[in-house]
Amino acid sequence: VSFSCSAAFIVLRYAPVAIGSGVPECKTYLNGALYKNLLEKPQFAATATLTLILAVAADLPVGVESPLMHICASLACLVCKWWQASEAGIPRDQRLFVTDRPRIMFITVAAAAGLSAAFRSPLGGVVFCFEELAT
Repeated sequence: VSFSCSAAFIVLRYAPVAIGSGVPECKTYLNGALYKNLLEKPQFAATATLTLILAVAADLPVGVESPLMHICASLACLVCKWWQASEAGIPRDQRLFVTDRPRIMFITVAAAAGLSAAFRSPLGGVVFCFEELAT
């Protein structure tokens, strides 16, 4: 009981955007809707570290498949932000993430990799990637 209450408190207090599984939120974000703070550091920390460990330790009937996709997408977003910050001295026409399209494609590939790893299905990740990039 203490594990499940601790996990719920951490999510409600520090990362309320990470309440759900992460799959619908990630798909909505990748299709162009703006979710404020969806793939930021607090949500990554809340989903990836403590709450997932506490939920599994509390023997709650949760799967690690959906949070794994959210974790990979959050990590890709953090890598994109780090990459943008490191490109400060490079001319604008030689930068990698000038527009949102390459960033969205990078996050989509990361989410597909998380989906593939979670379900042990590489073809599922490829199909997800095609589905998201086609819309």
